[in-house]
Amino acid sequence: MITLLLFTGLVGGSVVAQGKFAGTQKNIVGKKFTDEKHNPLLQGYAWRQGDVITDPDDGRPQFLHIYLKGTDAVVLYAAQVDGPVTLFVVIDAIELKGITAGWDIRTAGCSEGNTEGQIIIALVKPGNKKSTMLVQKAWRCNRDKLRLEPADSRSIRCMTEDGD
Repeated sequence: MITLLLFTGLVGGSVVAQGKFAGTQKNIVGKKFTDEKHNPLLQGYAWRQGDVITDPDDGRPQFLHIYLKGTDAVVLYAAQVDGPVTLFVVIDAIELKGITAGWDIRTAGCSEGNTEGQIIIALVKPGNKKSTMLVQKAWRCNRDKLRLEPADSRSIRCMTEDGD
Protein backbone atom coordinates (compact mmCIF):
# COMPACT_ATOMS: atom_id res chain seq x y z
CA MET A 1 0.00 0.00 0.00
CA ILE A 2 2.89 2.37 0.75
CA THR A 3 4.30 1.68 -2.73
CA LEU A 4 0.92 2.60 -4.25
CA LEU A 5 0.82 5.88 -2.32
CA LEU A 6 4.41 6.76 -3.19
CA PHE A 7 3.92 5.95 -6.86
CA THR A 8 0.58 7.77 -7.05
CA GLY A 9 2.25 10.77 -5.39
CA LEU A 10 5.07 10.63 -7.90
CA VAL A 11 2.64 10.51 -10.81
CA GLY A 12 0.49 13.26 -9.31
CA GLY A 13 3.54 15.44 -8.73
CA SER A 14 4.48 15.46 -12.40
CA VAL A 15 0.94 15.57 -13.79
CA VAL A 16 1.53 19.11 -15.14
CA ALA A 17 3.58 17.68 -17.99
CA GLN A 18 1.30 14.70 -18.46
CA GLY A 19 -1.81 14.50 -20.57
CA LYS A 20 -0.47 16.97 -23.11
CA PHE A 21 -1.34 14.57 -25.96
CA ALA A 22 -4.36 12.93 -24.30
CA GLY A 23 -7.01 15.14 -25.90
CA THR A 24 -10.47 14.23 -24.59
CA GLN A 25 -8.92 11.42 -22.51
CA LYS A 26 -6.87 13.78 -20.33
CA ASN A 27 -9.08 13.03 -17.31
CA ILE A 28 -7.86 9.41 -17.11
CA VAL A 29 -4.26 10.36 -16.29
CA GLY A 30 -3.65 9.28 -12.69
CA LYS A 31 -6.67 6.92 -12.66
CA LYS A 32 -6.39 3.24 -11.80
CA PHE A 33 -7.70 0.14 -13.55
CA THR A 34 -7.42 -3.60 -12.96
CA ASP A 35 -7.98 -5.21 -16.36
CA GLU A 36 -6.01 -3.88 -19.31
CA LYS A 37 -8.05 -5.91 -21.82
CA HIS A 38 -11.40 -4.60 -20.54
CA ASN A 39 -10.46 -1.13 -19.33
CA PRO A 40 -13.49 0.65 -17.80
CA LEU A 41 -11.73 4.01 -18.25
CA LEU A 42 -12.09 3.69 -22.03
CA GLN A 43 -15.74 2.84 -22.69
CA GLY A 44 -16.31 1.61 -26.23
CA TYR A 45 -12.60 1.06 -26.92
CA ALA A 46 -11.22 -2.41 -27.62
CA TRP A 47 -7.79 -3.47 -26.36
CA ARG A 48 -5.42 -4.15 -29.27
CA GLN A 49 -2.04 -4.81 -27.67
CA GLY A 50 0.13 -4.24 -24.66
CA ASP A 51 3.89 -4.11 -24.32
CA VAL A 52 6.07 -4.29 -21.21
CA ILE A 53 8.60 -1.46 -21.57
CA THR A 54 10.75 -2.05 -18.50
CA ASP A 55 13.35 -4.64 -17.68
CA PRO A 56 12.14 -7.35 -15.26
CA ASP A 57 14.89 -6.26 -12.84
CA ASP A 58 13.64 -2.65 -12.74
CA GLY A 59 11.05 -3.38 -10.07
CA ARG A 60 7.69 -1.85 -10.94
CA PRO A 61 6.66 -2.90 -14.47
CA GLN A 62 5.60 -0.19 -16.94
CA PHE A 63 3.47 -0.79 -20.02
CA LEU A 64 2.14 0.73 -23.21
CA HIS A 65 -1.41 -0.34 -24.10
CA ILE A 66 -3.17 0.46 -27.37
CA TYR A 67 -6.96 0.73 -27.53
CA LEU A 68 -9.05 1.24 -30.70
CA LYS A 69 -12.54 2.52 -31.39
CA GLY A 70 -13.35 2.95 -35.08
CA THR A 71 -10.69 5.26 -36.54
CA ASP A 72 -9.67 6.56 -33.11
CA ALA A 73 -6.99 5.19 -30.80
CA VAL A 74 -5.68 5.77 -27.30
CA VAL A 75 -2.19 4.76 -26.17
CA LEU A 76 -1.85 4.46 -22.39
CA TYR A 77 1.48 4.65 -20.60
CA ALA A 78 0.75 2.79 -17.38
CA ALA A 79 2.53 1.19 -14.45
CA GLN A 80 1.62 -1.72 -12.26
CA VAL A 81 1.33 -0.86 -8.60
CA ASP A 82 1.26 -3.05 -5.52
CA GLY A 83 -2.11 -4.12 -4.23
CA PRO A 84 -4.29 -7.11 -3.39
CA VAL A 85 -5.12 -7.48 -7.12
CA THR A 86 -3.30 -6.53 -10.29
CA LEU A 87 -3.65 -2.77 -10.39
CA PHE A 88 -2.41 -0.28 -12.97
CA VAL A 89 -2.21 3.51 -12.85
CA VAL A 90 -2.31 5.64 -16.00
CA ILE A 91 0.89 7.71 -16.14
CA ASP A 92 0.20 9.44 -19.46
CA ALA A 93 -1.86 9.02 -22.63
CA ILE A 94 -1.99 9.85 -26.32
CA GLU A 95 -5.29 10.19 -28.18
CA LEU A 96 -5.25 9.81 -31.95
CA LYS A 97 -8.44 10.75 -33.80
CA GLY A 98 -9.37 9.86 -37.36
CA ILE A 99 -6.51 7.52 -38.22
CA THR A 100 -6.52 7.00 -41.96
CA ALA A 101 -6.89 3.44 -43.28
CA GLY A 102 -3.50 1.83 -43.83
CA TRP A 103 -1.80 3.64 -40.93
CA ASP A 104 -0.73 1.78 -37.81
CA ILE A 105 0.53 2.54 -34.29
CA ARG A 106 3.91 1.05 -33.39
CA THR A 107 5.23 0.76 -29.84
CA ALA A 108 8.22 -1.40 -30.76
CA GLY A 109 10.70 -1.60 -33.60
CA CYS A 110 11.35 2.13 -33.97
CA SER A 111 14.44 4.15 -33.06
CA GLU A 112 15.37 7.81 -32.96
CA GLY A 113 18.52 8.62 -34.89
CA ASN A 114 21.40 6.50 -33.57
CA THR A 115 19.99 6.39 -30.03
CA GLU A 116 19.26 2.92 -28.71
CA GLY A 117 17.12 1.87 -25.78
CA GLN A 118 14.43 4.50 -26.17
CA ILE A 119 10.78 3.55 -26.27
CA ILE A 120 9.18 5.17 -29.32
CA ILE A 121 5.47 5.35 -30.14
CA ALA A 122 4.87 6.12 -33.80
CA LEU A 123 1.98 6.49 -36.22
CA VAL A 124 3.34 4.77 -39.32
CA LYS A 125 2.30 3.69 -42.77
CA PRO A 126 3.91 0.35 -43.53
CA GLY A 127 5.40 0.12 -47.01
CA ASN A 128 6.35 -2.97 -48.90
CA LYS A 129 8.74 -5.36 -47.17
CA LYS A 130 11.86 -3.77 -48.65
CA SER A 131 11.09 -0.15 -47.79
CA THR A 132 11.13 1.78 -44.54
CA MET A 133 7.91 2.97 -43.00
CA LEU A 134 6.63 6.48 -43.38
CA VAL A 135 6.33 8.05 -39.90
CA GLN A 136 3.60 10.68 -39.52
CA LYS A 137 3.80 11.38 -35.77
CA ALA A 138 6.04 10.14 -32.99
CA TRP A 139 6.53 10.33 -29.23
CA ARG A 140 9.21 9.06 -26.88
CA CYS A 141 8.39 7.47 -23.55
CA ASN A 142 10.48 9.20 -20.90
CA ARG A 143 10.57 6.58 -18.15
CA ASP A 144 12.71 8.80 -15.90
CA LYS A 145 10.29 11.74 -15.92
CA LEU A 146 7.21 9.48 -16.26
CA ARG A 147 5.73 11.21 -19.30
CA LEU A 148 5.32 11.04 -23.05
CA GLU A 149 7.24 13.61 -25.08
CA PRO A 150 7.04 14.60 -28.74
CA ALA A 151 9.71 13.28 -31.07
CA ASP A 152 10.65 14.64 -34.48
CA SER A 153 9.05 12.17 -36.90
CA ARG A 154 11.84 12.91 -39.43
CA SER A 155 14.42 11.39 -37.03
CA ILE A 156 12.41 8.21 -36.38
CA ARG A 157 13.12 5.02 -38.28
CA CYS A 158 10.81 2.03 -37.95
CA MET A 159 11.74 -1.47 -39.05
CA THR A 160 9.56 -3.42 -41.45
CA GLU A 161 8.53 -7.00 -40.79
CA ASP A 162 11.68 -8.39 -42.40
CA GLY A 163 13.95 -6.21 -40.20
CA ASP A 164 14.71 -3.58 -42.84
